[in-house]
Amino acid sequence: RLSSGPWPAVNHRAVVALTLGVVASGALMLQRKYARREQQLEAQVADRTRSLHDALAQVRTLFLEAPLAICLTTPAGRIQMVNPAMETLTGYSEADLAQTTTFQLCDAPELASAVARNNAHGLDVQIATKVGHRVHTHLTVSSLGGMDQDTLLWVFEDISEEVRAREMLRETYTALHRRHRIAEG
Repeated sequence: RLSSGPWPAVNHRAVVALTLGVVASGALMLQRKYARREQQLEAQVADRTRSLHDALAQVRTLFLEAPLAICLTTPAGRIQMVNPAMETLTGYSEADLAQTTTFQLCDAPELASAVARNNAHGLDVQIATKVGHRVHTHLTVSSLGGMDQDTLLWVFEDISEEVRAREMLRETYTALHRRHRIAEG
């Protein structure tokens, strides 16, 4: 115990013990606070991870079950992934399609330049099937940025029935027009 002037004598051990107690109490409160925050952050990460997994499952389902033919390619058109509708449309397996490019499948000389200009939206192109038939399709190509490399998303809508219907209407109109001219005489 020391005494200095008008102040009472101080027990340094008691002061040190009290100070250590206050520091330890503060440290314990901080530890609990950080533990709660850590739990909150872990819960947020878990929620976001679940949301991400759900979103990926939805995209996977959309890709696999879409009635539209979809493929992912490199900028050069090399096919990397296709959905079952693309296999059905072309008659080729995914492995066969991976050996070719979309430019080789599509009968559209202007397609490569349209894709290069990022202007391949709403194009009517024909696809060569495995058995040699031509399928009329409506094509949209979009760039998917943010991946390791630029990936192109190709979406083909089979419009063969629509094209056949237009041809039949045109033939019917032509036949009616001829009959009308003959009737007029």
